[in-house]
Amino acid sequence: IAQMVPGYSALAEEALGGWVGHTSTGRRPDLEEHLDEIPFSKIPEIPPKREQGPGVMEIVFGSSRFHVGGGIRTGSSRRIARFCPEGFAEISFQDAEELGIQDGDRIRIKNDNGSVVKKAKLVKGQPKGLVFLPWAFDDNDAMCLVTLSQVDGRDPEGWNSCKANVQKI
Repeated sequence: IAQMVPGYSALAEEALGGWVGHTSTGRRPDLEEHLDEIPFSKIPEIPPKREQGPGVMEIVFGSSRFHVGGGIRTGSSRRIARFCPEGFAEISFQDAEELGIQDGDRIRIKNDNGSVVKKAKLVKGQPKGLVFLPWAFDDNDAMCLVTLSQVDGRDPEGWNSCKANVQKI
């Protein structure tokens, strides 16, 4: 960078002087022989929760076109509120037909962790069995569906997805 950007030329290695030092890899050879003596806690196994029955789908969380993240900044914007004033859930035409849901109907998305009510938005090309639920709406209530799960487990939930029952109300 120092060769390409003049402002960084003072940071070239030969110009560093004594104010920047190189670090090691972080390994401590004097402790290597004792590593197996240090007790570590075993990671507890968290059994996966499985919603069952008709209408059980994979709920995927993410940002919508109008909000970023949890909505702390964009949730207060009057312009964004006019564009997309309320939360929604995107669902496939096929799933909607099976569950008797029309575009704009209120649906309940519920699992053992919580429940949210959203307006159904039927989306062409949405995969069957998958519902997209944006963050940032309605005080970010979508997060009440999330639970802790084993990160390295076979079917982790709780990071950006979960299983839940979807029904028309």
